[in-house]
Amino acid sequence: MIPNERGQALIEFVLILPVFIMLIFGVIDFGRIFMTKNSLINMTSDAVKLYEKNKNHDEILAVLNKEEKLESLEIYEKDSLIYIKLSKNVSLITPGLNLIFKNPYKITTTRVIPNED
Repeated sequence: MIPNERGQALIEFVLILPVFIMLIFGVIDFGRIFMTKNSLINMTSDAVKLYEKNKNHDEILAVLNKEEKLESLEIYEKDSLIYIKLSKNVSLITPGLNLIFKNPYKITTTRVIPNED
């Protein structure tokens, strides 16, 4: 191998490494976002079941926070429908991704059920 080729390979590696690392961190961030969204969807279903068992806001929040710490739980009525809304923040680890998404990225799920009173 010619000595110049080893130097060229090193320079190429140094140029590609930061891009590769940011790509890996981006995949990890998107995975965390989708995992949290899926978890919130499941927790929203649990909140609906608890609400239907006549649990109040604080009791529902206490049960849901055992699984995962929530940012907020909102339960309100509008036009004879009941809205149950959960939200959680995910902090991003990828540098520069906050140019596309706010850091922390807020994930919200809402479930609407009819008011049967």
